[in-house]
Amino acid sequence: MRIDQILAGYADGDAISMEARILQDLLRGRGIESEIYVDPLHVSDPMRPLSKPLEAYASRPGDVVIHHYSIDSPALTPFLSSTAHKLIIYHNITPGEYFTGFDDGVAALLYRARQRLSEILPHVDGAWGDSQFNTDELREMGAPRAAVFPLLFDHSAFDLPPSPSVMQTFAGPMKNILYVGRIAPNKRVEELIFE
Repeated sequence: MRIDQILAGYADGDAISMEARILQDLLRGRGIESEIYVDPLHVSDPMRPLSKPLEAYASRPGDVVIHHYSIDSPALTPFLSSTAHKLIIYHNITPGEYFTGFDDGVAALLYRARQRLSEILPHVDGAWGDSQFNTDELREMGAPRAAVFPLLFDHSAFDLPPSPSVMQTFAGPMKNILYVGRIAPNKRVEELIFE
């Protein structure tokens, strides 16, 4: 038996990508074959050797395929057409209105992802949300047996001593605000600044 994962994108520093790698390591550690398949157009260079192109995915009955869902993408096609047992891990869909007028292409993918979620759920064998909030949303959308599967996270990757040069740069009487995340409308970094 194989347990493969299909992702819309695969990037170093991305939480969904990190979870997929951790899950793959756990599965392989138990002797289960596992690959990560991604559209090559959406893979960061450091992650290329750790993934396979989406087109290389071939399902077999009895296998399991997991799709990490947060945006509409070409990854959905091989997932839905797979003969393997299908599981979806739902990482929430950012409301498209956050990106309307900022990045209309991304906004369209988000609106479509939200629309397609209720269409997808009847075709999966299991649905997990990475939080109670997301699991409740899955249940409201038609997956009554959805369960919470907390986001897998490697805390040791961030267990490093502080950088002396960074500490020196930001030492002094000024107030420093640290924001860790990408700059995007839905992240609301201005709320941190204006607090």
